[in-house]
Amino acid sequence: MTFFKGRPGAVAPDETARPSGGVQLLVPRADPAAIDRQVMIALYEVLGELEAERQIAATVEAIALRLIDIRALSQAGRLPDMAPLALAVRVDAERLGLVALGRAAQVLARCAPEGDATAVLAVLSRLLRLGEQALGEILGRAGR
Repeated sequence: MTFFKGRPGAVAPDETARPSGGVQLLVPRADPAAIDRQVMIALYEVLGELEAERQIAATVEAIALRLIDIRALSQAGRLPDMAPLALAVRVDAERLGLVALGRAAQVLARCAPEGDATAVLAVLSRLLRLGEQALGEILGRAGR
C-alpha cells in the first residue's frame, strides 16, 4: 500500500475521502503481480517447453532466496548491503516479465545505500508482498 501523495504508486484519492480539516486521505490499492505475459510466451517459444520450465523454476528459486536474504539483511540493520541483491532481483524479475517486482527491487536498490530505514522498510514491504504474489502466481500456473 502506498500512502505518499505524488509518489509513484500513490492512488488518486476519492473526493469522499476528505475528512474535515482539509486533510486528504489516499486510498491504498491492491498490488497486482503485473506479469508481462509476452515475456513468458517468448521464453517458451525460444527455449521450448522443457527448457523454459527449467529456467523459470531456477529463476523463481533465485528470486525467492534473494528475497529471504534481503529480509535477513534488513533485520540485521545492514541496509546498504541490500542494494546488490535488490539489483539481482530486478534482473531476474525482468527475465520472467515480473514488471512490478522489478520496479520495486530497483527502488530498493536506490534507497538502501542511503540508509533511510523508514523508506527502506516501506519499499521492502512492497517488494516482499509483490514477490509473494508474483512467485505464487507463477508457481500456481506451473501446478495446473
